[in-house]
Amino acid sequence: MLRRLWQWLKRFFQRLFGSKQSPQTGEQTKVESRRQPTDAEYETLFLQLLAGVNEGWSRGRVKGFLDAKNITQAALVEWLRRFGERLLVSSAENTELAERMVRLRELSVGEVGEVAGEIGRRLLGRGGETNRQDAKSAEAREEGEAEAWFDRGNEQFDAGDFEGAIASYDKAVEFKLDYHEAWNNRGGALFNLGRFEEAIASFDKAVEFKPDKHEAWDNRGLALRNLWRMEEAITSYNKAIEFKPDDNAAWNNRGVALFNLGHFEDAIASYDKAVEFKPDYHEAWNNRGNALSELGRFSDAIASYDKAIEFKPDKHEAWYNRGNALVNLGRFEDAIGSYDKAIEFKPDDDAPWYSRGVALGNLGRIEEAIASYDKAIEFKPDKHEAWINRGFAAGSSVSCDPLLAFMSAIARNNPHLNQRGYEGKLASYEEGLKYCHQHLASAAEYAQNSSSGLINQVR
Repeated sequence: MLRRLWQWLKRFFQRLFGSKQSPQTGEQTKVESRRQPTDAEYETLFLQLLAGVNEGWSRGRVKGFLDAKNITQAALVEWLRRFGERLLVSSAENTELAERMVRLRELSVGEVGEVAGEIGRRLLGRGGETNRQDAKSAEAREEGEAEAWFDRGNEQFDAGDFEGAIASYDKAVEFKLDYHEAWNNRGGALFNLGRFEEAIASFDKAVEFKPDKHEAWDNRGLALRNLWRMEEAITSYNKAIEFKPDDNAAWNNRGVALFNLGHFEDAIASYDKAVEFKPDYHEAWNNRGNALSELGRFSDAIASYDKAIEFKPDKHEAWYNRGNALVNLGRFEDAIGSYDKAIEFKPDDDAPWYSRGVALGNLGRIEEAIASYDKAIEFKPDKHEAWINRGFAAGSSVSCDPLLAFMSAIARNNPHLNQRGYEGKLASYEEGLKYCHQHLASAAEYAQNSSSGLINQVR
């Protein structure tokens, strides 16, 4: 009874004061989280931000933009790092985008600016590296073209096609202007064509790009020597030696230029250096002998020629020069032996045949001397010295040796040359006048007034 009375009073007072309780539904209230932008939305917003930066937004304007878009720096930085990785692996340069990202960093807007600036810097650096790589690739292609033309020029040079070689070397230096090897070889091809001035210009380019290229200095000296500019040639050889003191060829060539100037002692000193660095240098030994002969030191000269022959037994020039030195010592038999060796190795050389005739004449072996002069004339019909000496010899001979005359092509084709005495002398001069009028005219006139003469010696 009391319990029912209490519940009635409770409901009465609740109605009286209007007290209410929230209904219980048995469900919990949910709090919804803020939606994150997609990568595409982040990219659109970021590009808008960079466009503003490019237009000159201030730091405050940038922060205001981010706040208005409800973008937190942490979330933007997280997306920006992924975005940066995609940019860096892309082949596109994105130079303008990179420059704007660097400008964003300069506004000091926090971590997003620092990350953007670092990505931009790396993009710009990669672009520079790409340009450098492209430049290197282009340079490598040009060097490859230059080398191909250079190799082609060398092949043409070796085949004796000097005009073709020059054209190829021109292409090589077109692709690589400082290609000193091509300039040097181009000069060599011009030299072989006798175009010495042009060759010098080419050698000048070689030493312009490589001042210590001793081969080009040496070659330049050779071209100058062929123009008889001996002093300049010596200067060139000196430069070659400066850069390569053991350049035996430059020492030898320097000696030749000094020899041509009549500086025989200095020439010998140069040849001595050549054989010091190359003891078997037969050309230098031969040239050294010539300089010694010019000084009248014939025994020393013979020793030098002997060294040349030791290293090159078939060097006909050394055998010939050795014979001349022996003649000047009055050793005519030995001289004839030397001339015979020269003729053995070069049968068509008129010089040893002529000099052999001189030696035979000095031994009184006149008919043999005439046969030797005939061989000289056979190989060089305008050799006036041989015609003159033949005339003297024919005038001194009593009778013709029929066997020797038969062996002489000159005498077989011109039987009147087999006359001896005064008629034989005139016959030689008259025949010689057909080939060398200027030199023999005075000799023929002399023969008409004299019935004797002397055999010329050689040095």
